[in-house]
Parts: sequence; C-alpha cells; structure tokens
Amino acid sequence: MKSTIKNWQCVQLRDICELRYGKSLPEAKRDGGEIPVYGSNGIVGYHNEAITNGPTIIVGRKGSFGEVTYCPTKCWPIDTTYYIDTSATDADLGWLTYCLRQLRLTEMNKAAAIPGLSLGRLNRPISLDRFLDLSHWLETQ
Repeated sequence: MKSTIKNWQCVQLRDICELRYGKSLPEAKRDGGEIPVYGSNGIVGYHNEAITNGPTIIVGRKGSFGEVTYCPTKCWPIDTTYYIDTSATDADLGWLTYCLRQLRLTEMNKAAAIPGLSLGRLNRPISLDRFLDLSHWLETQ
C-alpha cells in the first residue's frame, strides 16, 4: 500500500472488493418476475431469478460505462455490467457506492473506438482514509 502526501492510506480497488461480470439474460428470456434486471444504466426488465445474494452495486461496463447504481435487493446484473454484492466485499455497500461514484468512472476511456470500462482501469489507487474520514463524519451528522 502507498501513502499520499497527507499520509492517507492508498489501496487498489481490488483490495476492497471483487468486481464480478454480469451474466447474459436476453430480453426474450426475462419472465417478468419480481427480480430487477440491471443493465449499464439501470433497470432493463424483471425476472424470477437473481444472481446476486442481496443488496448490490452495479457498475456499467459497456454502453453507459462507469455509471454506478445501487440496488437494495438481490438482482440480475446483465453482461454489460460489473457488480458487487456482500459476497464480494466486507465493506459497507452504501459507503462503497459513494466511493465508486467519487472516482468519476464515466470520464474514463471516452476516447476509445468502442467505449467501455475494463477491470484494469478500475483497479486504481483509492485514498481509503479520506473516504473513511468522510464516512465517519457523515455518520455523526
């Protein structure tokens, strides 16, 4: 781990969580159940099965890449997304959602012929102490 000039602890995103690939679920196979199906920019349908175990962070991988969405229930993120559920991190998902939004992921890789967000670009240093300090401050307000 590195330190910033303010001696804040810096870690790689992969040290905090595992970003998992969403799974394909063509529109014709979605059965209209109660489980939300998420694409890169939000809900794209409903199904009767989930691939996550509960609350989930969805990160757009293709299309609306870098968009960060929080789902309070189990869901089915499709293959244009990455996702993080409680089996992929020990961090609080609300805090982690905030951290991911602060990384401005939508500004990454816009110059590519086919814009997208690779795991290599996501695994960048995060000033962990800055977010922990902010999280503590928010909890006391």
